[in-house]
Amino acid sequence: VLDYSASGVIKSFEQSKARMGINKIYGLRVHDCDEETRFNKFVEPQIGGIYGLLELKKNGEIQEVSAGLNDAAYLLKLIKSCPKGSFDSVLIAGSWNLLDFSAFELLCECEENNISVHNAGIYASGLLVGGDTFRYKKAPAEIVERKDKWERLAEKYKLPLPVVAFSFASLPQCVSKIVVGVKSISELNSTISILKQSSFVPIEIWKEAKDLGLLPDFVPIPSS
Repeated sequence: VLDYSASGVIKSFEQSKARMGINKIYGLRVHDCDEETRFNKFVEPQIGGIYGLLELKKNGEIQEVSAGLNDAAYLLKLIKSCPKGSFDSVLIAGSWNLLDFSAFELLCECEENNISVHNAGIYASGLLVGGDTFRYKKAPAEIVERKDKWERLAEKYKLPLPVVAFSFASLPQCVSKIVVGVKSISELNSTISILKQSSFVPIEIWKEAKDLGLLPDFVPIPSS
């Protein structure tokens, strides 16, 4: 049962504690309220789910309130529709990577309001790590062409494309965590290796990417 009311949030919280046999949970993240009925229920003044989360935080039962939506624009709308300072963090998915910059306005809002961003989908549904999908569908030709250009640029700097993708996803100051799914020990080890290499990506690559039209003018890049 989907219940985005304050009472529903608190009931779910109590049931979760009972199932896990613990007294406290660090934080709670609301998911999938990017649909009008759910959204309106969640932000409804005084009785919406956000007020249940804020009550739990006020009482010291959780430390962090978060939200995770696939649509960056809807997530921005959510932040602006809730009391200022409601969210400690947000989870974005597939909206800030080498092929998708749709979270830009959201990132600016988070930067301004000290909201930590957890960035998932940094490989664009797998296209940037050898797959053929983008936004969970077969990648269109123009997106594949852009990926190929990124690959050639990465090769010029003697870097694997996933390393460049990981580094880019980490650039915004408000991004505090990168979320990567793994299904095996080898994938875990590969991700650790990519993480280590990502800190050595030179800033020159971002300037060249802009010159090649791979990054829009509005995307900030480090200057030093």
